[in-house]
Amino acid sequence: MIDKNLPDEELFSSYSLIYDVSDYFMATEWNNETPNNPKLYNFFDALNESNLKKLIVAFADEWVENTTVKIESMNFDCVKSRLNNAYVWCFGYRNLAKNTESRDDFHPLVLELERN
Repeated sequence: MIDKNLPDEELFSSYSLIYDVSDYFMATEWNNETPNNPKLYNFFDALNESNLKKLIVAFADEWVENTTVKIESMNFDCVKSRLNNAYVWCFGYRNLAKNTESRDDFHPLVLELERN
């Protein structure tokens, strides 16, 4: 799913996947275009065909000690509709250490996927 190889000293970034999904949403929902599915959706389709019963997917570019996270549980077949949303990356996030909630778009989204 990643288009370029990063040098060893650079960190992996999921921004290209996030932008791919966001661009797809804007093209289909706002501009009535028919683009190719995002690579991430194709990945989830392949997972749905697998025998995996449970999977955790984390979009995590900024893990630090005080990172807040958004954790959601859902079925495999709901993940694409959950991600196909203009505000998918900027809902409320929970600080696990302090048990507080904040609204932001710079923190990891963690999806716990299960098969029906």
